[in-house]
Amino acid sequence: MLEGVTPQWLRWMFGRIARRYDLTNTVISAGLDQYWRWRLAQRVAHYAAGDILDVACGTGGVMLQVARCCAPTSRISGVDFTEAMLRVGRLRLLRAGLSHRLCLCVADALCLPYADNRFDVVTMMFGVRNFDNPTLGLSECYRVLRPGGWLCLVEFGWPQRWLLRALYSGYFQYILPLIAWPLSGERTAYRYLRDSVLAFRQQLYLEGLLHQVGYTQVRREPLSGGIATLYEGRKPPGRIPTSRGDAVW
Repeated sequence: MLEGVTPQWLRWMFGRIARRYDLTNTVISAGLDQYWRWRLAQRVAHYAAGDILDVACGTGGVMLQVARCCAPTSRISGVDFTEAMLRVGRLRLLRAGLSHRLCLCVADALCLPYADNRFDVVTMMFGVRNFDNPTLGLSECYRVLRPGGWLCLVEFGWPQRWLLRALYSGYFQYILPLIAWPLSGERTAYRYLRDSVLAFRQQLYLEGLLHQVGYTQVRREPLSGGIATLYEGRKPPGRIPTSRGDAVW
């Protein structure tokens, strides 16, 4: 999380943009956000998971895509710490006819309201960089995963090719806030998006955190030329989990 930004400010900010959040994200990403959600859901479907948790679920976009890609018997829960986002999400699930399979809950990602070893897969899209304590957030995901379960998350990356990197940097710094402001009605929200992405662009940093927490078989897949990255990590099969509050995972 950026210096000076508090969880309370983030909750207020996401609440302000909740109603136009999905439209704004699709426009400013030129529709790439839909592809990123689909790619994440494809990885989840690969694991044939029965119980799935989406952390920092926002308005439920990832949950809907996962529900479409996974077996109809899959049970999908979502948590987010902004009630306004979840209100939009509940209407979205109702309109899609999937409210019986998907459950939304107001909760802090740094203290998930679930027992150890609860889920087969945990997903997240653009959540880690907003955590006040990324290590604790990833540790909570680890705690609620069953041994052998997978964490699948997408975060913004940084293109490796110099031309794409230069274009992306210019767009993010100067053009994105100008587009997002009239769409969302909240200028500070997308200035924060710009600044947080620019500050959180070291892919090896996130890989290192996953290893540090205890995930194995960590791998990453660049998406759209590296604009975003799909990360996966596994909780080792048969490992005895450490309960919340212990110092080491």
